[in-house]
Amino acid sequence: RGLSSSNQAFSSRSAASKGLAHSAEVPRRRLRGELFRNKVTTVADLQQELDLDWLAEGMARHWRENSHTRTRFIATVSETLCFPVEVFQQLEVPLPVFQKADEWTLHPIRSTGGRQFRNQQSREDWAWIRTGDESNYGILAGHLPGRIKALFKVRVPGWADAERLVA
Repeated sequence: RGLSSSNQAFSSRSAASKGLAHSAEVPRRRLRGELFRNKVTTVADLQQELDLDWLAEGMARHWRENSHTRTRFIATVSETLCFPVEVFQQLEVPLPVFQKADEWTLHPIRSTGGRQFRNQQSREDWAWIRTGDESNYGILAGHLPGRIKALFKVRVPGWADAERLVA
């Protein structure tokens, strides 16, 4: 159980089809396919809908303990429960094409929030999550595998941009 910035999670569409081939610029990660549009509007709603009772506490701890976030941010659990959220079913993560330093493939990581995916079971893809520096976990170099329970943006009062998080 944990929470991570979407910039810490890994994630097949060809980059060439999006005009990205032969570009040294790394494409951005993108959240796609909004879920629960009118049903889930706050962290409390998300926590209840996906049965993630630890979510608000994990978010507050994440902001308090991680200096890579915009600033160390202190929010109580009750404040965090009221923050507005948008939930998504896919995160596109750029991966370099093997032996082609200037080409990228956009790889999808999906979490359907308990809903069926293409008339099959719901999706909770696996991803490598950066949990520390490279000295942690031996050969895993600070990464552990984790199942994606939710992909979402949270709007924190006073911040210009939404924070993209993965639970």
